Amino acid sequence: MFVTVIIPTYHDWSRLALCLASLRDQSYAQDDFEVLVVNNAPEDPCPETINFEPNVALLEEAKPGSYAARNKALQLAKGELLAFTDSDCIADKDWIMNAVAHFKKEPSLKRIAGHIELFYTSERRNWAEVYESVYAFRQDIAATLGASVTGNMFAYSYLFQEDKVGTFNDTLFSGGDHEWSIRAKSMNLPIEYKEDVIINHPARDTMRVLVNKSKRITGNVKSVKGSEFIQVFRFLVPPIRTWSWSRNKPFDIRIKAFTVKYYLNLIRFIEGLKIVYLKKGAQRV
Repeated sequence: MFVTVIIPTYHDWSRLALCLASLRDQSYAQDDFEVLVVNNAPEDPCPETINFEPNVALLEEAKPGSYAARNKALQLAKGELLAFTDSDCIADKDWIMNAVAHFKKEPSLKRIAGHIELFYTSERRNWAEVYESVYAFRQDIAATLGASVTGNMFAYSYLFQEDKVGTFNDTLFSGGDHEWSIRAKSMNLPIEYKEDVIINHPARDTMRVLVNKSKRITGNVKSVKGSEFIQVFRFLVPPIRTWSWSRNKPFDIRIKAFTVKYYLNLIRFIEGLKIVYLKKGAQRV
């Protein structure tokens, strides 16, 4: 089964080099997959120090947003199966091999939400990293809702045809993977969480990075079906339902993670007010 790996990148060449190195070391035969890297900042060309294997191609997409970049790759992808990840990710050596094995074993399976393993800069975790350890990339939960993040998602390529689910909504800077997943779910296209389809991702380690991400994903508030008023003011409600996500963690970890979660919700509330009532544009980074 031929696989196309799609990786958007935006001013992130050093981490992309590590990502490509992990793909070079895959147990899956190099001749059986291609890698399409899409530079979403054409004004920042790829450094000559980055080595591209014969099965890696570099594309450019000037339209801002990672989903526009992914759509660019979709136009040229040759794979029967598509694998999505990001430039700051490091693939486990059996990432592709295990995913393909699942699809071959389960003919009814159409999509995979792979496991995302966080790694940290130090053993002593700060508040941002504690939050990440509880809330980041809960692919097991996402799959039960019919969704997956594109940091680790596999799907058959034909699903992206216009008469099927279609391509990503390239007007979104964040959450386009969820929006696509919900369309796929509405068409009864099965997805399963697979723990052995592993991508490694660095935990976000500063509050500034978490705040920027919260502002970015709030930019989708106008694209969500329903009242904009409700979408914004729901962020004021304490995220009690997510308390169970950390039930296996020590109590102090649970309290810290919950506190950061609610703080970020308040950030989203303020950002939502600016977008809906002050007509602020969506934030990219």
